[in-house]
Amino acid sequence: MALLEQALRAFEERFGSGPEIAAQAPGRVNLIGEHIDYNDGLVLPMAIDRYTVIAGGRTTGDGYHFYLPGRDQFFSAPDLKLGDHSPPWAGYVLGVLKQFELAGFPVPPLRAVIVSDVPPGSGLSSSAALEVATATLAEQLTGHIMAPMEKAYLCQRAEHESAGVPCGIMDQASAILCQRDSVLELDCRDQNHRQLPFVPEGLGVLVTNSKVQHNLATGNYATRRQECELAASKLDIASWRHLTPDQFDQISACLPETLLRRGQHVVSEIARTLQASEAIESGQWSSLGELLYQSHESLRDHFQVSCPELDLLVDFTSDLPGVLGSRMTGGGFGGCTVSLIELAERPFIERAIVTKYQAATGMEPELFVTRPSDGAQPISL
Repeated sequence: MALLEQALRAFEERFGSGPEIAAQAPGRVNLIGEHIDYNDGLVLPMAIDRYTVIAGGRTTGDGYHFYLPGRDQFFSAPDLKLGDHSPPWAGYVLGVLKQFELAGFPVPPLRAVIVSDVPPGSGLSSSAALEVATATLAEQLTGHIMAPMEKAYLCQRAEHESAGVPCGIMDQASAILCQRDSVLELDCRDQNHRQLPFVPEGLGVLVTNSKVQHNLATGNYATRRQECELAASKLDIASWRHLTPDQFDQISACLPETLLRRGQHVVSEIARTLQASEAIESGQWSSLGELLYQSHESLRDHFQVSCPELDLLVDFTSDLPGVLGSRMTGGGFGGCTVSLIELAERPFIERAIVTKYQAATGMEPELFVTRPSDGAQPISL
């Protein structure tokens, strides 16, 4: 494993010895069900074959010491006091360790190396991969092995309190629960989940990075969540899951335009995700592709979390042979699109997207095809 070898080599060079333990956690794409994890919806994420790896061990000194060789950044903290950290990724790591301490399982002083090929700010949950990899390492250091959703909620609290992002539970749960060759159907209302086999013959999932980075901590994400909560309050509903699109249309006249749009996206996206689960189980891949396009239209027009570059990438696929569907994935305001494609047409599709996107923006997108991969796990050294 190239990432593990990189981490072992960097640890030896930085600290003069080998690490004791290691752990990894994947990034993810969400096929459909965007911005509804914090609205009691269902989501359909899958882990991608890109990972964050942490190799580390106890140290005889004090404090917590982390090295990110890919950026040649070193961070050292004498304790787990939270605050503004530079570099920013350090807050995610310390936040997870702090949550272990608050839970009664303090992590001993340690030193670690972090390597990753999950691109940051791309909507592929690089932050959740970092949090979950850190938690999986901390489990080994403390001997406290958590239930999957317990670990997901611990990492979510770390992101809320350390990074200031009021995220739902999807990203952390995905990095833990996802399995190879399956899509995770996660009910964010009651945390029930199941694996949907996802190995469509001749088809693949193409991820296209717009190279427009987002920063969800700047406020747009939090604003959308607040708007959804305000709309639900005005409609006097305890959960968005209580409404079908038709029922929403009957009671939504009281909402101002912005809140009306947010509600339209939430109720329609919940319905689309249910339809997408049925399409996957029955092998109706064309129907799934059409749902992806519908989801993007709603995210663009109703939830207003897309951006011109993401819209271009989706638009470019609409008339390409071999593309069944495409949409933005992740929090939005930049990042990636996810497309369901015929693998036989992959070379043509990728060339067409790169050519059109470069001509329109002057940027070269990054494209890769991924298969559903396994969630977080310790790595034997």
